[in-house]
Parts: sequence; structure tokens; C-alpha cells
Amino acid sequence: MTKQAYSFNTVKKVHFITGITISLFISTHLLNQATILLGEDWYQIFMSAARIVYRNILVESILLLGVLLQVFSGIKLLRKKWKRQLSVYDKLFIYSGLYLSFFLLAHVAAVLSTRYFFELDTNLYFGTAVLNTFPHVLFFAPYYGMAIIAFFTHLACIYRIKKLSNKAPNLSKINRQANFIIGFSLLLTVLILSRMIYCIEIPLEYQY
Repeated sequence: MTKQAYSFNTVKKVHFITGITISLFISTHLLNQATILLGEDWYQIFMSAARIVYRNILVESILLLGVLLQVFSGIKLLRKKWKRQLSVYDKLFIYSGLYLSFFLLAHVAAVLSTRYFFELDTNLYFGTAVLNTFPHVLFFAPYYGMAIIAFFTHLACIYRIKKLSNKAPNLSKINRQANFIIGFSLLLTVLILSRMIYCIEIPLEYQY
């Protein structure tokens, strides 16, 4: 194995491991967001329970490091992947990954600055305040919505790649399954954002 090939494989392993770690957190976070459909009390109960794990200093440090490594390794892999993109799914895989990288860096920076500089809890009202204020909603609704869609789209493309590597794959069936995952993300995004925009009363300290 050449030095270049070894380096590329190492980056792939780093991206894979950090991807799984971050995906577990994002899945938990999205499940928390989805509980808003049941009511604010459900959201707060789930968040309090989940924070026992991910607000642990060790876990939080691993997640922050994972985000940085995931973005860095993703960009490194993108340079090679970009030259080989063929189908619409290849493009979706790349563009969703790029948006996730941007969102993760921007969102982590916003969360940390809110917690340590403004001394506000980054709870339900942290995210929904900007969705309940004009003109902020015009930016933040697509900003948050595209993050949900990009996450599921990226997973759908990974699922498709894995399935296509099997012997005698059924392309049309695999594409339908990938499309279903993406379609589900669109529905989930509309439901969550609609609930947050129209049904949440924002406390005074979070109002703009």
C-alpha cells in the first residue's frame, strides 16, 4: 500500500468513526426535537434525561472533537469524491455533507457562545426564539430545516451505497428506499418547524 493510499484509508476510518459518534448524538437531538409534537413538557423531560449523558464533560469534549474531525476528514474525502460524482445521489451525498459541515460548525459556535457569553440555557427556547421573530424566521427556518433534511439525505445516500455493494442489488428498490428516507425528512421538518413557529410561547429573556 502506498503512503497516499494509507493516508486516504486513515482519513476514511476517522470519518467513519466520528460519523457514527456524531450521528448517535444528532439522532438523539432530532428525537428530542420531534417530542415537541407531543408538547413542551415531553420536550423538556427528554432533554433533561439526554443531557445527563451528553452534557458530561468527557462526552461533550469527545463530541466537539468529533465534529472538528468529521468536518476536516469530510473535506479531505470530498476532494476525491467530487471527481467521481455520477448520479443525482452522488451529488446529494456531497451537497448534504457540505451543508452538514457548515451547520455543525455554525451551530456549535452559537450554542457555546450562548452558554458561556450570554449565560443562557440552550434549551427549547434558544432554538425557537429566532423562529418566532420576524425577519429572523426567514433565515432560520430554512437554516434549521435544511439541516434536518441534509442529515437524513446523507444517511439515505450512505444506505444506498452500502446496499449497492451487495451482490445483485435491486437498483430501483434501493432508490425507492433512499427516496423514502429523504421524503420522511421533508415531512418531519415541516411538522417540527410548524410546531415551533406557531405553538411555542417564548420567555422574555429569550425574546429579540
